[in-house]
Amino acid sequence: MARPTKVGLDYFSFDVDFFQNKKVRRIKLACGPNSIAVLLALLCNIYRDKGYYIEWDEDLPFLIADEVGVSEGTAIEVIKKAIQVSFFDNELSKTGVLTSKEIQVRYVKVCKDAKRTNWEIRKELELTTVETIVSYGKTREETELIPPISTQSKVKESKVYISVYPFESFWDDYDKKVDRVKSENRYSKVDEEDRLKIKAFIPKYKLSQPDKQFRKNPVTFLNNKSWENEIIEEKQKKVLDARYG
Repeated sequence: MARPTKVGLDYFSFDVDFFQNKKVRRIKLACGPNSIAVLLALLCNIYRDKGYYIEWDEDLPFLIADEVGVSEGTAIEVIKKAIQVSFFDNELSKTGVLTSKEIQVRYVKVCKDAKRTNWEIRKELELTTVETIVSYGKTREETELIPPISTQSKVKESKVYISVYPFESFWDDYDKKVDRVKSENRYSKVDEEDRLKIKAFIPKYKLSQPDKQFRKNPVTFLNNKSWENEIIEEKQKKVLDARYG
């Protein structure tokens, strides 16, 4: 008898910035500290069983609550909040499936690293467009349209990797070329959503601070998440200067 194909994973990578993630922080603020254990239990169940998703049925809140020692009501509250803040994909949650682009990216990477040949992401669940590849201690943020993998096909397909806003574009746009290596390393940890925010923020920031010597160094800008700060326009500066000297 043929051995059943393994779908789930034995391990998954854990982001050291997990507790600083804005989505996680919003969930914790709304649902309390026990929500962290609920999120981790959900992730473990996702990766262990299906690899990149879990079915949200009436049993799931009970199973998660029993695992981490909280009430079913707490588990339901955390799941609903996680969907609201896009920790899980909102549209797929309406079909009874909990997954996300980030979860699928990790699943794909583990399968590739393990040289699995029979993995696939069901087309109706596929969200993956961005893949982070880590090798030999170096991180490269890449964009990849990942096609479903057929166990029948033996043809290798070429893939094109393009970030929505790669480091070189950021480096040129920011235009203060200091500490490139540190800046590039820090930028590799910025997710695609924030990269788009940075792209929109830089022109406004440069307009408010045209003299580059007074701009923050790139690595400082990235470490402080300065793109989330308010920009005080020149007219506002003049009003404040006139009022307060």
